[in-house]
Amino acid sequence: MAERPTLTQEELRVLGCLMEKEWLNPKSYPMTTKALLTACNQTTDRDPVVDYPETKVQNALDMLVARELVESLQEEGSRVPRFMHRASQFFGITMQEQAILCALLLRGPLTLEELFEAASGLCPFDDLDDLIEVLHAVAIHVAPIVSTFPPAPGETEGRYWHLLTYQKKSETRSPLKAAKTSSGTKIRQASEKDAIIQELRLKIRRLERVIEAQAEELEALKEG
Repeated sequence: MAERPTLTQEELRVLGCLMEKEWLNPKSYPMTTKALLTACNQTTDRDPVVDYPETKVQNALDMLVARELVESLQEEGSRVPRFMHRASQFFGITMQEQAILCALLLRGPLTLEELFEAASGLCPFDDLDDLIEVLHAVAIHVAPIVSTFPPAPGETEGRYWHLLTYQKKSETRSPLKAAKTSSGTKIRQASEKDAIIQELRLKIRRLERVIEAQAEELEALKEG
């Protein structure tokens, strides 16, 4: 695994979008700069919501290419370059670990349940226990890329967050400890009602992503 980089907010968003669209819209992947601009500025599944100009996305791409986190491709017969991420090779992570990182890059700090919902929309996880096991694996990498914040005032549960931007050491703690100190019954045994709500949310997310993928395909056709 390469040394863990420290990325700008624009680089984080672009990298996360490339990772997400490889799963959700493979027909339009690798992506053009314009398609990436749309993905970066979409209002669903993004925190924070941004309104980047194309130049900002292009500058982030140039930096990610220089860092070898993204590869630029020139398809035969096309004047428009396309881009693909190299996160799995760069960080030496599995598909499930990649889904966790992608969710955190695009949505900000998440509770365990929120992370399960977001990551499961990209790559299958059996249950919360399965997610916790993968988080443990990420935590023991040579250069860990995920940790947790302790609960904020008035909250009872910490939040998971990636380590690809600057964080004070005092603000994070081990995912192993976070998983053990969170309320066990709440984390490991979702009620029937919660399970139904979670499944409905995932279905809504999938429908939103289908619509977004179709819009991106139309945009790609216009670009030629």
